[in-house]
Parts: sequence; C-alpha cells; structure tokens
Amino acid sequence: MSGGQLSSGSSGWKRHVAASARLARRVEQTYAGADLGKPIAVVTYLTLVYERRLAEAITKLTPGGELESAILVRTMMEAVTNLAWMRLKSPNRRARRFMLFQPVARMALLRKLPASHRPAYHDEWWRRWNRARAEVSRL
Repeated sequence: MSGGQLSSGSSGWKRHVAASARLARRVEQTYAGADLGKPIAVVTYLTLVYERRLAEAITKLTPGGELESAILVRTMMEAVTNLAWMRLKSPNRRARRFMLFQPVARMALLRKLPASHRPAYHDEWWRRWNRARAEVSRL
C-alpha cells in the first residue's frame, strides 16, 4: 500500500473509515453485555471492537501519517484473516484455542519489557501468566 493511497489530501478514505467505526460502535453497543454464547461469537465481537479502535486511530492521524495508517490497516487485515481462518473449520474449537493462546502472547511481551519499566506487580503477573501458559503450552 503506497503512501499516496492514504494521503491526507484525499479525505474519501477517511470518511469511509470513520463511517465504518461509527457502524462498529453501534453494533458494539447493541451487543454489549449480551451473552454471546459460543467462543466464535466472543472472538468475533472482540475482533469488531479491535477493528473499530484501529479505525478510530487511523482517522485521528495527522497529515504525514501515511506510514502509521498503512501499519494500522495491515493490523486490521491480520485480525480479519485470523477470524476468517477460525471460521473455516471447527470455528468454536479454533476460537477457544485462540482465546487460550492470548496469555502466551502476553508472556512474550512481558518477557521483553526492560526491568526499569516493569510495574510493581510484575512478579504477580508473571506467576499468573506462567500458570495460564502452562495450560496452553501444547498449542
């Protein structure tokens, strides 16, 4: 995706992204607090929230933020691709595995955090996430 496609001079894409974010917010409000039931429904709802937040971030970028826009759009595409993969075969099983895998990703981020930036509750987080990781280490 070239910077010209997301240039600040062209406000058409920004209007579409903003409209998508507004629609996503309305859907979120409709289903907020609802019992979503199956794991795939939960992951779909959370993906919608994630996508809406990324879309809002894109619309708030100032002129010259084409690179940041492209990165956020790529992140949105990865989230949609993950969701599409889950829906291909055994969606609830795949969604459940996806939800269980989240502590593993958090552990990797926490491990990279410099000691000077670690919060006071770092050790408690580490123990809790290590237990959660043990449950999904076979993934």
